Amino acid sequence: MIKNVTCLTISDESTDIQSKRILNTFKNLNKLTLYGNPFEETCEVRKLFIQNFGKIRFSGIYSLDDMLLVNSEKAKFTHPISPNQFNQFVKHWIRGSNPRLQRMSLSIDETDSVSRDVLLKGIRCVDVAKKEQLEICRKHKIVSDDMVEIRRKDGTPAVIAVNERRHFLNVHFVVLY
Repeated sequence: MIKNVTCLTISDESTDIQSKRILNTFKNLNKLTLYGNPFEETCEVRKLFIQNFGKIRFSGIYSLDDMLLVNSEKAKFTHPISPNQFNQFVKHWIRGSNPRLQRMSLSIDETDSVSRDVLLKGIRCVDVAKKEQLEICRKHKIVSDDMVEIRRKDGTPAVIAVNERRHFLNVHFVVLY
């Protein structure tokens, strides 16, 4: 019998029935990687987002509401979202959403050539100096072409680091403690 599993990856080769059985079998996970939503109802995956994982990685389609439910310290979403979704997420974080979140990585579809103004519209931010940007990138093992600092209403700082790729933007959201 398998005991004490803390890290689980469910590939897209697993059937939905197999995936649900696996998820029901292993309850006390620290890290979960899920390559799709195995549930009939799209909103059922939210039951996973609200759990206290150390890290969750999700490759299925997700909404702003899904992002706001994430209760993990680290989250990685691989399906691209819109610039507006990201902007709204950041505004919610500033107001106090996702208090456990320390880091989130995602991509933004760049088909409409995303501008910095669209991503940060209505968000008070400050450019991070190159030297400090390099240090943050080294410490958090990220790559960034452009980085800004924002603050939560309680004063907690975070950075948004953007790295341009061919058809999308990699975005790293890192809370600085």
